[in-house]
Amino acid sequence: MGAEGVHLLLTDRLICPRCGPGFGLVLRADQLRDRRVASGGLGCPNCREVYPVVDGVGDLRPPPRGATEAGDPAPLPDPATVLATQALLGVADGTGEILLLGGAARFGPGLAERLPQVEVVTAGPVPAGLEPESPPASAIRVGSRLPFDSRSLRGVVLEGDVPVPLLREAARVVAAGHRVVVREAGGSAAAMLMAAGLTVRLDEDGVVVAGR
Repeated sequence: MGAEGVHLLLTDRLICPRCGPGFGLVLRADQLRDRRVASGGLGCPNCREVYPVVDGVGDLRPPPRGATEAGDPAPLPDPATVLATQALLGVADGTGEILLLGGAARFGPGLAERLPQVEVVTAGPVPAGLEPESPPASAIRVGSRLPFDSRSLRGVVLEGDVPVPLLREAARVVAAGHRVVVREAGGSAAAMLMAAGLTVRLDEDGVVVAGR
């Protein structure tokens, strides 16, 4: 998952995290595999920053990027947990993009298999136990500002005690009629999503679901 590259259609939807909504990126594809960018760059015509795509992963962090934080990869969730997460998202079919942030990247293979027409975008560690034939997903790295236009994604999944800036960004990028799901949520997650303009639909047993 992710090593295949960033999907070409996704590159058309990415924005410059420095310049914000309205400032799309221009792709330079040095290596393509099955409509996925394995290496290249994503340039901003406004600030002239170039965000590299290396080994199939797009680094959408503004400079200075530094090294990627190391950590033990989370295990893949069981099929029942993947199904429950899909149900919380409320996405059953159609196209578009779903973003999995941080530890929630472990849901990438399962959701990509269940939603073959939806592009799953992971911004977190590659999960442990990943099979070579796992369905492809677009892997990116992000900072505190997400590289997506406001109200553009069909869903965002986060996990754990998420920093407030990322919760606000998740609320910003989720489209009308769609949801932000926080698993193993910290105590303030529901309040932060409400403050960001979403309606909390579920806040129970460490799971928060909020929609626009």
